[in-house]
Amino acid sequence: MKNMFKTILFLFFMFVVFIAKAQAIESSEDHDYVDLGLPSGTFWATCNIGANAPEEAGDYFSWGEVSPKTTFYKSKYLFYKSITTEPDANGFTATYSGFSKYVMETDAVTYGFKGYYDNLSILEKEDDAANVLWGESWKIPTWDEMAELIKLCKWDWVGLKGMDGYKVTGPNGNYIFLPVPGCYTNHTLGDEGRYWSSSLGEYESRTATCLQISKAGISGYSGNRYYGYSIRPVCRKKNGSNIVRCATPIISYSNGHLSFNCDTEGVKYEYSIDCQDAKSGIVSEGIDLNVTYTLTVYAIADGYERSESAKAILCWFDAEPKTEGMFDKVTNVAKTMGNAILIQEHDGMLNFSGVESGTCIRIYNTSGMMVGKEWANGESTSISANLRKDEVAIVKIGDKSVKIIMNNGSFHIIK
Repeated sequence: MKNMFKTILFLFFMFVVFIAKAQAIESSEDHDYVDLGLPSGTFWATCNIGANAPEEAGDYFSWGEVSPKTTFYKSKYLFYKSITTEPDANGFTATYSGFSKYVMETDAVTYGFKGYYDNLSILEKEDDAANVLWGESWKIPTWDEMAELIKLCKWDWVGLKGMDGYKVTGPNGNYIFLPVPGCYTNHTLGDEGRYWSSSLGEYESRTATCLQISKAGISGYSGNRYYGYSIRPVCRKKNGSNIVRCATPIISYSNGHLSFNCDTEGVKYEYSIDCQDAKSGIVSEGIDLNVTYTLTVYAIADGYERSESAKAILCWFDAEPKTEGMFDKVTNVAKTMGNAILIQEHDGMLNFSGVESGTCIRIYNTSGMMVGKEWANGESTSISANLRKDEVAIVKIGDKSVKIIMNNGSFHIIK
């Protein structure tokens, strides 16, 4: 009995030490975090999203979704589409399926919906559950931040209030507890713990990278994006305050040259360009040309968070149709004259660059009602469309028209 009492006392003492050590806990937007002394300055939350204590499992999310679920199927995943066409004259139908966001160009044919790709490999703010649910200071860690945790911290398999998991001790002696809450594959809850990173899968756009933990060990893993995993948010601080995010860059176009500008000094620009015509395939008749470039640009700088994305569409309008199909006698190359116009959208505002001064720009909704009108001034022209997300704007520039799906910066042109 005496030895048993000593054992109980010792275990109680260890438990008190374990809890008391969660000392260096600070708070950001009502959520606690711990500075583990990591070189990147990444601070890790003490709990999973949906949990009120370190040992609680919390909620489960598909990658890129901001609402928790308990059933996980590909057909219900936010960024997966599947449609079947109406029967043709011979009764045949066609089914198109694939991912509608976060698809790399190399995976467009295999995984993109109708060949779609955007070359986005990191979750944007609106698709980051930590940022949406916990506030501006928080985000889902990138795989690099998870790899830093694996490499530089000491991992000890322990139990806390009936939950198994890892005590992860940083270089400065502070630690967090990562429980093993199980993970959902389809509707089945498995035994391993998996924590989403904000990084797309390294080899396939159908997967995203996660941290996998169990008593057997810890490792990186690429899981199907529609599966249900946990999220342990992070925040980053510098000199006691939140690290500043780079200002969103401004895209402009003139005479065949794209220019990027940013209010943050010393930035570089990370960009991707999606040409809708740059595809290959097999067709029975022919293809229609869109002649548009979809641009995505970020500003990056040492000591700053990457900016929010700036998006635009560069669209060519044929200025002299009579020249189309004519060939230069010297080069034997088709000669087509055209105007390139840069179109950007944010919060219902459309901005146009490259439109000849004095040209009238009109915006209509699908009912034919004019919802905006301005005369181009030769530089950039902004028009409030007063249209909601996913509504279609019919834009008439002079005597040329395009249709645009409004999507708060992620819009695209349709026919």
